[in-house]
Amino acid sequence: MSGKSKIYIEGHADSLGSDSYNKELSSRRANKVASYLKKDLKQGNRIVEYAYGESEPICPVADNEETGCNRRVVITVKS
Repeated sequence: MSGKSKIYIEGHADSLGSDSYNKELSSRRANKVASYLKKDLKQGNRIVEYAYGESEPICPVADNEETGCNRRVVITVKS
């Protein structure tokens, strides 16, 4: 990884629960992954965390059975 690279970690949640709960949950997801990478890579100053809650779903949800695809963490490396 180059000296100017950044690692962006985005936490997401499904639409179950309140907006505030989902925002906190997505923050915890992003933080857990960031903590692991900071420890493993020793590159904490290059890691940027975002918590999107339920605001950016990747799959439409018709019922409560299909919410799992929106529970995720996305990691992007940009130089």
